[in-house]
Amino acid sequence: MKRWQWLIRQKENAVVTRRPVPTVPPESRVAIRTELTPLNRGYVYLKGFTFFKKEPLGFMRAFYHTTNEARLLVLPRRYHVPELDLPGSRKHHTGGIALTSKVGNSDEFISLREYRPGDPMRLIHWKSFAKTGKLIIRENRDEYFVRHALILDTHAPEGATQGFETAVSLAASYVSNLGTGESLLDLFFAGNQVYHYASGRGLLGNTKFLEILALIQPTKDNSFAPVSRALLKYRKRLSGCILILNCLDNERLDFLNNLKANGITTTAFLVADANTEHPRAPVHLVDPNNIEASLNKAGQIP
Repeated sequence: MKRWQWLIRQKENAVVTRRPVPTVPPESRVAIRTELTPLNRGYVYLKGFTFFKKEPLGFMRAFYHTTNEARLLVLPRRYHVPELDLPGSRKHHTGGIALTSKVGNSDEFISLREYRPGDPMRLIHWKSFAKTGKLIIRENRDEYFVRHALILDTHAPEGATQGFETAVSLAASYVSNLGTGESLLDLFFAGNQVYHYASGRGLLGNTKFLEILALIQPTKDNSFAPVSRALLKYRKRLSGCILILNCLDNERLDFLNNLKANGITTTAFLVADANTEHPRAPVHLVDPNNIEASLNKAGQIP
């Protein structure tokens, strides 16, 4: 019986505090306030309310259930993190932010000119074509801006559930604290495939990033190559990188060295127990059992 109760508790995503209902006079209403405490990040599905009423002798209870479905998204836990000394050098991005992010056309307009063989069709200015009968191209301004990458390793070794949740919380903490008003932030992580989202300057906001992190799940696949290939495509555009790992094998260590070899200043975190021997690599250990103390040393990474 105790084992069964333990399994039931593992499936609970939230605990709702019971509240007494006062006597309700005929044809009137009462407002009752209760509390819901989330136990895990992700969606909490609310299926309705159950009212209990004791029988006169108090031996049994009658109940009445009302259906009123709703859902609540619980964001990852966040911690106070020190500012990282990420580089602010601007990199060249042909076609502006919108073209770089593959979202529509760039808004950095310069002028109109006649079509030249090889010009992309998406740059045709159709209003001018309707007036003149000639193909007219919209020219956009190339931009230089700061672009940072946040890479979350979703592989969690067996039995490292707490470590994975620490990695997600660490990613959420830096998403909340990194200012993207005049820069871009790219989030990379791998599930069954590589996912890539961009935030800042008219793109996805940090709140959307937190919603994505709230639903992310660990993967059993230990391969880091897909994420490595996806991010290195942007190596000439990145100004800096935050790398959050749950393990450090040769494949991940080679990726870290590759980032630095390409001139990308990288701050790397490795979520590991305090008893773990510090690897011979430029990473900062984050103890899942003492997260805040570990993060206080983050600013000391060269």
